[in-house]
Amino acid sequence: MINLIPQFILISLFGFSSSYLEFKFSIIPASVKYDSNSLPIISQKHVKIYGPLQLQISDVKIKDNSLIVKGYNRKGQPLYIAVNCLRKQINSTGESLNWKGWENPKYQFEFVIIEELCKNKPLYN
Repeated sequence: MINLIPQFILISLFGFSSSYLEFKFSIIPASVKYDSNSLPIISQKHVKIYGPLQLQISDVKIKDNSLIVKGYNRKGQPLYIAVNCLRKQINSTGESLNWKGWENPKYQFEFVIIEELCKNKPLYN
């Protein structure tokens, strides 16, 4: 079962413009299990949606002054997001789960990820 979020909900909840949302994406939960047809079985526990990403905000790790959180992209592929609160930069893994490199945020949801994770950083210690 795959749940789709209509664009008008994303626009109203997150303030995205319709031109920003030129794609559709499925919502894949933090704990993805696959049935025999390889369709994800949805469980929404402790997952927060940021743009095309779903992040497991209940399991944030700290490593080398970075906050690291596991998530899924719009295709349901696993990934990791790292945030450096001092530099206000973000890093992510690609298909092979290798880090791509630190970048300044470009999209609104990246700014929100940095803001919310860094705001709650004392809770992760």
